[in-house]
Amino acid sequence: MPTLRQEQERRQQTRTGAIAGAVLGVMLAVSALSVFSLIRRYQAIRAHDDSMFAAGSMIDEARSLGSSDPDTARTRRLIIGRGCDLLDQADQGAGNDPPVRAMVACRLERAAQRESFHEDKDARRQFDDAIALADLSHRKRSRVESALALLQARAKPMQNT
Repeated sequence: MPTLRQEQERRQQTRTGAIAGAVLGVMLAVSALSVFSLIRRYQAIRAHDDSMFAAGSMIDEARSLGSSDPDTARTRRLIIGRGCDLLDQADQGAGNDPPVRAMVACRLERAAQRESFHEDKDARRQFDDAIALADLSHRKRSRVESALALLQARAKPMQNT
């Protein structure tokens, strides 16, 4: 009888050890996958932020181009338009908010285009969106960039009235 009991106890210990080992293995696998996932998420957010910065810089540089030459003006409009499209798409993704100066610049450029087509209602809406966006950013963050964007947005409609 004692030998049978010892054998049964050994089997139970083996079974308990196997279960504990399996649970530990699953926990290690889940932990490793979590770390891998967090690293990939960080990399994706970083790439997203880098692309928003690049698009914002592209818009700022294109806005500084002169528009007296028709080819330069066309290239300027294309670069700004594509940069604004990229920022709009990035604004819908995960990650940080796009740079407010570039977003306000996009609204102002689109408003100016609407004005050139005599679509005054749409132009006014774009100007108002630019002001609201800059104002919201300034209220949320109170940074110099937000304040400058707000001033830029408020000054632009006044120049065109």
